[in-house]
Amino acid sequence: MIESKFSRHKWFLVGLLSVFLAAPNSTFTKFGTDSINPILYVGLRFLVIGIVTLPFVIKAKDKLTRSNFKHTLISAMGMAVAVMSYVGAIRLSQASYVSIITLITPIFFIIFSNKITGEKISRRALYGITLAMIGAMIVVLLPVAIRQSGDFVFYPLATILALINTISFPITIIYYRRANDEGVPIMALMNISSWVVTFISVVMLFVMTIFFNASFETPAKPAIIAVFYSAIAVALLSRAMGIKSYEYIGAVRTSALAYLETFLAILIPVVVLRESLSTEMIIGGIVILLGVFIVEHHKSIHHKHHFIFRNH
Repeated sequence: MIESKFSRHKWFLVGLLSVFLAAPNSTFTKFGTDSINPILYVGLRFLVIGIVTLPFVIKAKDKLTRSNFKHTLISAMGMAVAVMSYVGAIRLSQASYVSIITLITPIFFIIFSNKITGEKISRRALYGITLAMIGAMIVVLLPVAIRQSGDFVFYPLATILALINTISFPITIIYYRRANDEGVPIMALMNISSWVVTFISVVMLFVMTIFFNASFETPAKPAIIAVFYSAIAVALLSRAMGIKSYEYIGAVRTSALAYLETFLAILIPVVVLRESLSTEMIIGGIVILLGVFIVEHHKSIHHKHHFIFRNH
């Protein structure tokens, strides 16, 4: 078995690698959506994934059963809802506003993983994830609180969409894992999800063109580069590694890594775009790393989780 070849710590490193691949995504997405419509960007991104992973779903067609196809369809629809709600929330508000709300995503992930898969969570693990969450809040919320000018702006519809994202994305990842546990290869899962998202993107673009007379720019070179990075490195490789590592390291460690990704996503523009490194970023980053350390080094019964999950 794979589990006999890779220890829990090695699978944690796989999850960590997925974080480093995904962290630059927001920076690339910023470059990409500066020149093209965000929905067109999403459609192109998942179209690339669909084309690249097409051989995998053809090869795996005989492995689809009534049971695992149900889980596959749930994960595909969940991904479509998560992606579209996220794009809509940013369009209707600000990226920082959406980032604040989505800080609760890992908490939903832990709760849903416990309810759906029966994964048990230790008290020390919860302490670690709480510390990581506090660190992420320091990085994101403290600058807003300090530098906020005027009254706080509330975006009702954007808030609803962001909350939908925080619920739908964890469900997507959990059902990716369930379908994979029941024999559907991860790349085949990615393919099915990508075509669902691409189809919905095309429908939305068609509606915008027919009913709102919207026009769409030809993607510039930065947008094309961003599309391919976001598709291959993030939505395909990073997501596949993240799902597989989650199967072995559990929801709490996966959630702690998600907060680390939040910190890195904010830190990368400091290096790439030469933005300033604030005190709250340093403090928050240290707290996140401490939380991740506590989560990874607590004594866990996770080696039993894989079998608990398989029996569901």
